[in-house]
Amino acid sequence: METRKGMLRDGALSIISWTVYWTITFSFYAISFNANAKPDELRNSPLFKFYCYVVAGRGIVTYFLWFMINSADKVVPTWLQFSQASIDINVSAQLNTSLQQDLLEYTVKGMTRAIEEADLEHKLTGRKATLAAQGSREDPSTDLRLSIVTSNLPAAPTALPSPEPRRKTHDKHTLSHVKFTSYRPGTFAALRRHFGVTSAQFMKSFEEATKPSISEGASGAFLFFSKDMKFIVKSMVKSEARFLIKIAPDYVEYLENNAKSVLTRFYGCFRITLYGNDFYFVVMENLFSSSNQDIHHRYDIKGSWVNRSYQNPREGTKTKCRYCSMQFYYTSIVKKQQQCPNMAGPHEPNVVLKDDDLRTRLHIGNYAGKTLFEQLQSDSRFLCSLGIMDYSLLIGVVDVEYKVDVNVGLNNSESSSSLHVCDTITGPGYYCLGIIDILQTWNFDKKLERFMKTTFKRSDPNGISAIEPVKYQKRFEQKCKQIISFTDTDPELEDSVASQHPSRTGDNAHQIMALFASNEALKPIRMTTSSPMLFKTRSDSRQVEFNATPHHIYDEDEGIPF
Repeated sequence: METRKGMLRDGALSIISWTVYWTITFSFYAISFNANAKPDELRNSPLFKFYCYVVAGRGIVTYFLWFMINSADKVVPTWLQFSQASIDINVSAQLNTSLQQDLLEYTVKGMTRAIEEADLEHKLTGRKATLAAQGSREDPSTDLRLSIVTSNLPAAPTALPSPEPRRKTHDKHTLSHVKFTSYRPGTFAALRRHFGVTSAQFMKSFEEATKPSISEGASGAFLFFSKDMKFIVKSMVKSEARFLIKIAPDYVEYLENNAKSVLTRFYGCFRITLYGNDFYFVVMENLFSSSNQDIHHRYDIKGSWVNRSYQNPREGTKTKCRYCSMQFYYTSIVKKQQQCPNMAGPHEPNVVLKDDDLRTRLHIGNYAGKTLFEQLQSDSRFLCSLGIMDYSLLIGVVDVEYKVDVNVGLNNSESSSSLHVCDTITGPGYYCLGIIDILQTWNFDKKLERFMKTTFKRSDPNGISAIEPVKYQKRFEQKCKQIISFTDTDPELEDSVASQHPSRTGDNAHQIMALFASNEALKPIRMTTSSPMLFKTRSDSRQVEFNATPHHIYDEDEGIPF
């Protein structure tokens, strides 16, 4: 723990030092700048000379930081001894990996234990799931005090000699405590039971987890996936956690009464107190895990049109191709671009596309299209009733290769030398969609954002994302009607094309029909995906003891358990 505190302290010192240095440097540059000055005049200017000395001497800042981070008692014994053992362990990659593993372990252990306790309490008391979902204060928050007992195991011997002898340790164990809070455990347990998610399945999914990353959205949230990619653990700010706790009973009741709802499924809301800081996060279902296919295109649809086009990554950024999933370094220089094996042209970055990038409609059949639109309409109106806005319709597209029957439709054109019939057609085959980011309210920050964009940037007030919930819902509904292909006919009647094809299963409810009625063969396009890097969430050198204490924590502003 002391090492981690030292890393935070050293990082803050480094940021402050470099900020002060560059502030002074640019200040002298601004004072000495003269666009009309000649080179001889600049050489004789004392301010410009001092600016050059400051720029040339920036290594002094590194020298200062090195002596501030490394104390004298550690520097003197290893002076000028350049070996592997003399490297500062506080900035080593091994320690960073260890910190990630600790964060995953503490979070997953507390989360799985909280879910297990909630399910066990339901079995012992025999409470009905509806009571937990309806009561606003009958579902107390639960505190889990995680006592992490870490054994001081001897380090593995290395080939390089250590410059100083090992210190003898008399303590066999190191004890640390991590406070873990589960909000509305009974309410979210009712939702998990409704969708058939058991604690055993949950614990099995989180035996391992992916490497933590930063989300691609504007929030920049910290997140990671379970090993089977079924669940996502995502960080959130305190206001979002407080709002989710407030609407949890209505949210769970709505999902229980609307089986086909496409709203994000939250399975738990938690807080972990680590090193004196509170971190809030939520566990939710991964929308794309149900497809069992590689997602080729991702769209984030809001209904707005101001700045709603995807942005290319920075020059030289390592990314993946959306068509073949191969990693490459993005560049705008044509000569340096690598060719994609699946497409005629260079690789294209697999970034999240937006409203202006969606040029085709979702052709899923008339009945399925109208049913989907009505569900999106119902979900958006429910969010509007809670004062929620700025949500998105996330669409994942799976490309499918269709086999064309070349013997159909040629008639008397076989003799024409200019006619060539394609044997395969590639296009959208499956859609995975859902409404995400449903915790944003029309608060002061959004009102200020709208004022800044409309007043100073002169943006279209009807086309920006920051808009009142009622207007946002109507605009979102209009966009959904625009991108989903259906006609306002009797929903009981299937369209003629869909009736000629075999019935679709529940797993592939949004499967697109083939382009020709006589063609039934279709094959999903495989991508050369690599397995994600997994971290174990269990450590053999730690023993974790739990002390669960259910209690009510009320937020003074909202009057709700927090």
